[in-house]
Amino acid sequence: QLSMSCEQSINKLNEILEEYRANNYRQTFPKRFQKDIIKAASKISSNNSSAQSDGAIISAEGIEHVLNNISAGHKMPRIEIEAIFCEIGVCPLESASSESGSNSTNNGSSCVIS
Repeated sequence: QLSMSCEQSINKLNEILEEYRANNYRQTFPKRFQKDIIKAASKISSNNSSAQSDGAIISAEGIEHVLNNISAGHKMPRIEIEAIFCEIGVCPLESASSESGSNSTNNGSSCVIS
């Protein structure tokens, strides 16, 4: 079970991403947008972590990078992003990209991007 503050932070992150999607990806399916975000976040996460190349992940660094790239870094401070990942851990890429529901679960870790 996630804490109330973590759930609020996840909702805030999803609202930021949805606002960007609605304004900039109007003619693209939401699933395509989700895959693009996951790809961008996992690329940065893999470059900045000691994760094995076969186990790509999404981490706080990746989410922060994506938010900065879409000019939304000021809407969610790094400490709030880190608080999410402290509670849920990193998100394995396979889980984030294969599950379509929000807060999908893999080995007890909830994935953030819905």
